[in-house]
Amino acid sequence: MDLVDSVHAAEGVGRIARHHAPGVSTKSVESTVVGEISAIHPTPHTEGTKYAGFWDLPRVTHVSGVVIVALGLAALVLTLFEVQWNGLLWLFFYSIPANTAISVFPHEPVIVYSGQYFDPVVVALVALAGNLAAGYADYHFFTPVLQMKFSASYRKTNMYQRAIRWFDAAPFWAVAVFALTPLPFYLVKFLVFSSGYSMSRYMMAIAVGRLPRFYLLALLGVFVNVPAWVMVAIFSLIFAVYILFIVRGFWRARLARQVPDKTE
Repeated sequence: MDLVDSVHAAEGVGRIARHHAPGVSTKSVESTVVGEISAIHPTPHTEGTKYAGFWDLPRVTHVSGVVIVALGLAALVLTLFEVQWNGLLWLFFYSIPANTAISVFPHEPVIVYSGQYFDPVVVALVALAGNLAAGYADYHFFTPVLQMKFSASYRKTNMYQRAIRWFDAAPFWAVAVFALTPLPFYLVKFLVFSSGYSMSRYMMAIAVGRLPRFYLLALLGVFVNVPAWVMVAIFSLIFAVYILFIVRGFWRARLARQVPDKTE
């Protein structure tokens, strides 16, 4: 019996109590039973302690993480060094790291650029295929990660509880709208992974939102000419900023280690 069935059972208990004991409040009986059930079936939005550490995660989680990082590095190398190979194949593989939850690669300029050379419908379908592959890897990596012990703290915050209540009202359309519009998609992805929303519905919602978005971007490429050097410049800038943040992080960590402990 899941939590929903248990709540329905509690309502039935309340009605029976009302029938056999008119002086007893139905609501009080229901709330008591629901409270007991909740202790046995805590809501998934406040648990978040399924895995103690990273190495306790399923193997598919580790594999998904490695694939995401490897494809990101491959996309960077292929773009910066202008490796000559099939444009649509490159678009597919690039679309995977470009659409992961923590990607630093923009998908918009690449789709516009591809729209200059290929049918916008084909470009949209190829980009969507890469996006769905990214969604599959994302789901299998971040959903278990967000079930680790550290996640228990954010799940109890008022901000998260308000966000998850909003998301639960219409999860499919929340994903579809954020996938279609310029709204920050990673916010809804976080709610998908932390709530354990159905992967199949998540993938369908991505398709509903991303396909028209990708088509419009590819169609823009028919009318706007994006030179290859602009693409290289964009990715060089992104790479430089990314490296800068990494170096800055290491430098701050080094300085923190050099600060003497005042408790000594």
